[in-house]
Amino acid sequence: MKKTNAFYLILLLLFFASSIDNYTYSQAKKGNSTKNVDEDNEEQEGKLPEGFEQVDKLHYLEMQCAVTEPTMVKGKISSENVPVVLFRIYDDKGALLKAVFADDKGKCKFRLGFQKKYKIVISRKGFYSKILTIDTKIPTDLNTAYIFPADVMFYREKEKLDANIFKEPIAIIVFSAKTKQFEYDDLYSKKLAYELKKIQTEYLKLLK
Repeated sequence: MKKTNAFYLILLLLFFASSIDNYTYSQAKKGNSTKNVDEDNEEQEGKLPEGFEQVDKLHYLEMQCAVTEPTMVKGKISSENVPVVLFRIYDDKGALLKAVFADDKGKCKFRLGFQKKYKIVISRKGFYSKILTIDTKIPTDLNTAYIFPADVMFYREKEKLDANIFKEPIAIIVFSAKTKQFEYDDLYSKKLAYELKKIQTEYLKLLK
C-alpha cells in the first residue's frame, strides 16, 4: 500500500511541475512571469514564488523600466524596443529576491522596499547584460511611494566590441536629500559618461 501511494505521489509531483513550467512560459510573453535564470541567460526549469520579497503596499519605490536597442536605418540612428528581457533583483548579500520579465514592448515595473540596497541584473540571450545598483535609504518622515522611470539601452553581443564596462553597474540610483526624489548618482554617472559614449559610438559603427 505504501509503495502504491508513493507511486501516485511521484506522478502528482511530475504533473504539478509540468503545469508550472507551461504556466511560466505563457506568462513570460505577457511580462508577468517570475522565472529563475542562470548567469549565462540560459532558461532553467522552475519558478520563483510571486512576490518573494514582501513590499509595503503604501511605501515603496516603483521602478518603471523601458529597454531599447540602438539601430541604424538608412544611415540614420534609431531605436527599437527589446521584448521579454529578464530583470533579476538581488539584495545586498547577493540573494535573489525576484525575477520578472519585461513585456513585448520592453517595459517592466516592479516595487522595492525602503532602507535597503539592491542589485538589478537585466539580461537577454544575445545581448550584453546591464547592472543597476539602487539604494532605497530615505528619511523616515518621507516614507511614501515614489516612481522612478529608467531607460535602459541594450547592445547586441559583437566580437569586436569591448564591453568590459558592463561588468560594473551602468548607474547607481539614490535618494536625493536636496530634491527629495530618487535620482541617478551624479558623480558616478559623470565617471562613466565618457566610456558609455565611447562604446555607443563603436557599436553604431559596427551596425553600418
